[in-house]
Amino acid sequence: MGFRGSVMNPIPGRNPCRFGEIPEFPVGSMWPGRRELCDDGIHANLTKGIHGRGQEGAFSVVLSGGYEDDVDLGEEFTYTGQGQAVTSWTFSLPQLRAPGGQARREPGVKWDSKQITDQEWKFGNLALQTSSNTKEPVRVIRGHKLRSEFAPAEGYRYDGLYTVEEATMKVGKSGHAVCLFRFVWEAEVGATVIQL
Repeated sequence: MGFRGSVMNPIPGRNPCRFGEIPEFPVGSMWPGRRELCDDGIHANLTKGIHGRGQEGAFSVVLSGGYEDDVDLGEEFTYTGQGQAVTSWTFSLPQLRAPGGQARREPGVKWDSKQITDQEWKFGNLALQTSSNTKEPVRVIRGHKLRSEFAPAEGYRYDGLYTVEEATMKVGKSGHAVCLFRFVWEAEVGATVIQL
């Protein structure tokens, strides 16, 4: 399926601060980047994964592989809340011999996002906690950087509505308290989870 709603052709007046489906964009709709998600009212935050309001709930989340405690099983996933993670990049520069004997380097890049302090029940985490209480469905978008068999090969894909079934705080892999949210897909009749 091709990209929809490009920056060159935004939909005017789209309000991302609403719950549920956006009828013009069915499950499987694709966007090349976060700017386009915002322009089309799918997810209003260009950098954060959670879009919502603390006392109202979450409108949408983007899964992009940002936290080490995330687990994506397709119809169900565990989403780590926002706050106090640092992304570290490791560059390896192996020496290779070019024709003529000159050494050249080709970088290899590996990244990890580790929690550096405890998360709190505020901002996006509070919005998701509210959603776990109200059971108001949340729009879920998977991004190409997500390390999951359910991630798109490129861009961002709308994967439907999920319910936040559980909101807990636990000690994560890095030894700090993290807000964890268990999402469950609201299956439509005859629908299946998109898998590559």
